[in-house]
Amino acid sequence: MKRILNIILGILPLCALILIGVEVFISNELAGTGGELANIESRISQEAGEREVLYTEVASASSLLVIRQKAETLGFADPGKNQIISLAPDQLPVAALYHLQ
Repeated sequence: MKRILNIILGILPLCALILIGVEVFISNELAGTGGELANIESRISQEAGEREVLYTEVASASSLLVIRQKAETLGFADPGKNQIISLAPDQLPVAALYHLQ
């Protein structure tokens, strides 16, 4: 019985040292992971800011005023109040010709 108690008392400090070493290792790994997590969170906030900037740029580029100005530079004209197109009977589509008969 005394021998078993001596063995247990000899192994117990060794186990405690091993557990302390494991705890230090895990704490060190968690600290490194925390730094990486902080970097990722800062990148996420930076990307969110850039997304907002791009969103406003898209909204301003697709505004009606910008589209109208681009259309005018391409040669499109503002239609008047009334536009009448008259076609001669030989210029009508085939379906319209059958409807007129």
